[in-house]
Amino acid sequence: MNALFRGVCLMMIVFSDDFMKHEPPSYHPENPQRLELIIRGLRSNGLDYMLTGCECSADIRDAAVTVHSDSYVSYILRKLRDAPTWLDEDTYLSTGSEQAIKRALGCSVCFAERALNGEKITAFLLVRPPGHHAGINGAAMGSDSLGFCIFNNAAIVAKLLSQKGNVFMLDFDSHHGNGTHEIFYTDKKVIHLDIHQHPGTLYPGTGWPDQTGEGEARGTKLNIILPPGASDDIIEDVLSRMDLYLQRFSFDYIVVSAGFDAFLNDGLANLRLSEISYYNLGNYIRSIGKDKPIIVLLEGGYSVGLERGVPAFVKGLSGLSKSNEWLQTRSDDRAWVKYHSWREEYEGYILGLSG
Repeated sequence: MNALFRGVCLMMIVFSDDFMKHEPPSYHPENPQRLELIIRGLRSNGLDYMLTGCECSADIRDAAVTVHSDSYVSYILRKLRDAPTWLDEDTYLSTGSEQAIKRALGCSVCFAERALNGEKITAFLLVRPPGHHAGINGAAMGSDSLGFCIFNNAAIVAKLLSQKGNVFMLDFDSHHGNGTHEIFYTDKKVIHLDIHQHPGTLYPGTGWPDQTGEGEARGTKLNIILPPGASDDIIEDVLSRMDLYLQRFSFDYIVVSAGFDAFLNDGLANLRLSEISYYNLGNYIRSIGKDKPIIVLLEGGYSVGLERGVPAFVKGLSGLSKSNEWLQTRSDDRAWVKYHSWREEYEGYILGLSG
């Protein structure tokens, strides 16, 4: 093997023009231009050779009822016939949403099936609309909003994979993945670790340390809480402790809800990450998944986080070199004090010392 590519994972970045067809009626942060930013960032970093198409499509009901109630799926199908329309004050449907959803669900199911058939794939699906706030019956865990999401693509992938083994789900969107959390709250086969801004400071207001699962699944839902202002140095500390958090678990598949809205000045959160954190997140996933299928699905990220964070994450996940031009962000003393206090609290639950 050429020395340049030794240790490099050959990954796929999955894109379809249909993902662009979910379009807001007026300005909205969740819009097709998000994918244009990603493509531009990949091209400027020489990573667009990883892009591949996906022609898979799915029957919406057949795919969605994997994790959602039949009544919720029926509701969305009715609303799609009324498009363009709004599901709540945050979440829209357009005339192109049905095709976007069919393609997103189809690609999600197809790549799950490839993993179930034994392929050691590493794939990043640039699906829209996003999904991690969509729970069993829609808005999850007491929220009054779907948070831009319709169906939970990542949860569908994880549920399908759990037929054959245990699944580790990592969500690093700045907003807690309350839909995913709700769907798997009593499912011990899905270990869900969610890194998010403190729920008292950001939608959806869930993902507290003591929300660890129920019944046989108790202890399989792990919440890593970040203070507003958390920067690369705090994420570095989180990643240095991940092996400790996961030492009780074994898993066969990795599913990632990848959000890039924690990037400095991305717009919808109060975190301050740079390319360095996203590279390190990708590199960590690669390190624990060398012999496992890895399926990554796009969640949030609305501006600079997509154009700069996604390429950095892809470099880390595929084993490419880190750029020397990236500048590390640093947390102030107040953020560190809060982080250490909250870390002590959530580690009590994660390590089985509390509750």
